[in-house]
Order: sequence, then C-alpha cells, then structure tokens
Amino acid sequence: MSGLIEGLPDSVALLCLARVPFYFDPYLLLVCRSWRDAVCSPEFFKARQEVPAVEFLSICTGVREKLWQLYDPLNDIWVILPDIPSETRDPEDFAFVSTAGKLFVLGGDCTYYDRTTDSDVGETATDAVWSYDPILGSWDRRASMLLPRSHFACCVLEGKIVVAGGLNSSFQPISNAEIYDPETDVWVPLPDLPSIGFSASGVVIGGKLHVFYYGLSTVRILENGGCGWAWTVKEYGWLKGPMAVVREEAYVLNDGFVFKLDKELKIQKMVAEAPADCSYFYLGCYFTMIGLGDELYMVGSEEIYVLTVGTETPTLRELPREWYPRDGHTITRSTMLRL
Repeated sequence: MSGLIEGLPDSVALLCLARVPFYFDPYLLLVCRSWRDAVCSPEFFKARQEVPAVEFLSICTGVREKLWQLYDPLNDIWVILPDIPSETRDPEDFAFVSTAGKLFVLGGDCTYYDRTTDSDVGETATDAVWSYDPILGSWDRRASMLLPRSHFACCVLEGKIVVAGGLNSSFQPISNAEIYDPETDVWVPLPDLPSIGFSASGVVIGGKLHVFYYGLSTVRILENGGCGWAWTVKEYGWLKGPMAVVREEAYVLNDGFVFKLDKELKIQKMVAEAPADCSYFYLGCYFTMIGLGDELYMVGSEEIYVLTVGTETPTLRELPREWYPRDGHTITRSTMLRL
C-alpha cells in the first residue's frame, strides 16, 4: 500500500483511517485499491488497537426472531448486525455480554410451539456460545458451556465470562458455575453456588460478582482471593432492582426511582425519577440498565432513556426510536461493547 492520503506518510494515514468507525469499513473498501489493501492489512488492525476505545450500546430486539443492533452515541448512528448463523431457533432467556472487543450470546431456551403436534419443540436449555466480531463483521461458534442452561447469571469479571446458576433442560435450578477465557476459548469449572434458586441475575461491583435470585434476600458473592475462587453469602439491605455501574459507582432502579449507592451498597441519594409513562420502568419487566461513559442507559421494552449522572445536575432524555424493531418492538437484551 502506498500513497493512502496525499501529503501524509502511510503510517500516519493508516492511523487516520483507523479512527473511522468500523461500520464504515465497507465504504472504505470502495474508495480505491490502496485503501482496500490497507483496510485488509494486519497493520490496519494493529492501528485500530492504538485508537482510543469507543463504547457502543448493543441491543437485541424480537422474541421469536432476533435482530442485533449497535448504537454509536458519539455519532448518533444505529447499525444492524447480521443474524446468528444457527440452524436452531433464536434463544430466549439467554445471556448477552461483551468482552475482548466482541459480543457474546450464551445459552438460553430454544423451544417453540409446534401447532402440528400441539407441543413445544426444541432445546429447553442450550450450551451454545456465539461471538460477534464487529471488525470482521461475522459471528463465530465458540466452545460450548460445560452445562446447558437458561435464566442464568452472566457477567464479565477480569476480562473473562462467568456464568452461574440458572435452569437446566428439565427446568430445574442448578448450582453449577463456570468461567470462560475468550483468548483461549476454554471453559473451566468454578466452585458451585452455595445455594440454588430461580431466575438468577448478576452484576459486578468492586471487582466481585454478585448473584441474586428472585424472591431471596441474600446475595452470593464470587471473588478471586489468595486461595482461588470462592463464594460467600450475605444478607443485603440495599434496594432490589436492575443495577448498573458508571465510573465505578453503582446505581439501582427501584419502584420508578434511580438511586446512587455508596461503597457499602447502601442508598447515598435519589438521582432521578423514571418517566411516568413507562410502567415497565417501575415494574422492572423487560428492563436493563447499562453504563456508558458518564451516562446510564435505561433500556425498556420499547423506549430507551439516557440519564447523565456525571454532572452535578443529572439530566434525563429519551433516545429517538430509530432502532429497527422485530417481533413487536420488544427489546429483550442489551449490553455495552467497548472497542
């Protein structure tokens, strides 16, 4: 490759091209042969790694058929991702996380109702793991989990994916936990959860994984101490509801209000009230919160609100509904992708 940008050394020009958002790569390939060769070169991928990281909101819409999308808050652009090339039905009650610059879809319930047989067909829990590389623009099948599961806790801890609890193929709760290294594509067992329950969820706060069960007042905490991974069980007095972390500070939505928590996870102050017309913000149904930069993205089934918490006076705004709905507008999962 030579003469990428007139008047600039190729090394500098390559850094300029690397700053173009990845979703414009197909257009870069069409400019000229030298740009096409540059974008496809190992030097370009290396230059991309030197560019300051950018955070994207990723959502999944639809129930029976999924549509995967990314939102770039810096440029206010939505991007549609390709479908997962799976031969089975798109899962429900799956996990959706991001690490190592890739999106990961794990497990879930792949059953569906077959009218011809008047029965449910498919796997009630799967061990499948898929990853999406936004630079290459493709999904890849990764190593399967050690056990199939749905309705489970899943978080990224120290750059690795931890899954814990959930329901097995017989809809029975399990205590199994495991950890995945995206660099080696290997799953390793973790100590079992000290107790089991239904509908597990998790959040990482202070470098520790906190696992909650619906209806229980205790939290199971996983940390990597001097003697390896270990669980502890504690009673928790903080408010129940969806949680997210912004700049190492935890926030929780409870009964329509967003509260900031202190280091002991006790209420520090009330930050904002959810919009009155969004009943699911109060009920917590089909609702998640994601921290991006200094903002808290409150993602409901049909609306997305952005709460700026990095200022003295928090502000709340609604994100224009410019994402593409599938299967009744329903947003079923969301996560943050950092590139």
